[in-house]
Amino acid sequence: MKKPYSYFARAIRGGRENLENSKIIVSEMEKYSIVLSKHTVSNNVEKFEKEWRKKHPEMNVFQRDMKWLRMSKYFVADITVESSGLGYEICVAYERKIPMVLFSHENTRNRPTIRLHIEGKTMELTLEKLLDFHNIQIPTIFYNDENIKEIAEIEIRNLFTKRI
Repeated sequence: MKKPYSYFARAIRGGRENLENSKIIVSEMEKYSIVLSKHTVSNNVEKFEKEWRKKHPEMNVFQRDMKWLRMSKYFVADITVESSGLGYEICVAYERKIPMVLFSHENTRNRPTIRLHIEGKTMELTLEKLLDFHNIQIPTIFYNDENIKEIAEIEIRNLFTKRI
């Protein structure tokens, strides 16, 4: 049986901190699915993006990511490092009703933000405040460097084996 597609999201331009923990999460995801966006945990993500743009000049990165989100049956994100794009991806996955789980290092204070452009003004809203406002619950799992492997294994298995 062919594995379903999944989407992993994390900060790219916002910072590469916590990359090793994100790699552990993606490794667990690959047991159950084809992770379309696994390049986000590559040490050479910028090189991947540059080569991809050369091969696909007709499609920008945003269009590609939205296509991959439409194809995905599962969504997982590491929200440890702050990122506005990450907040947008979470909202799209939620709107599409894709089963998801969010991971965050227990020591982080960062949260994904949504950047809104309204009447020439830019506002930023944390994803946490947006979800609270709409009374939306998305599972967020906190981990540390010592327990990430065990927690990722349990939570990814739960997400991927739950009947949709």
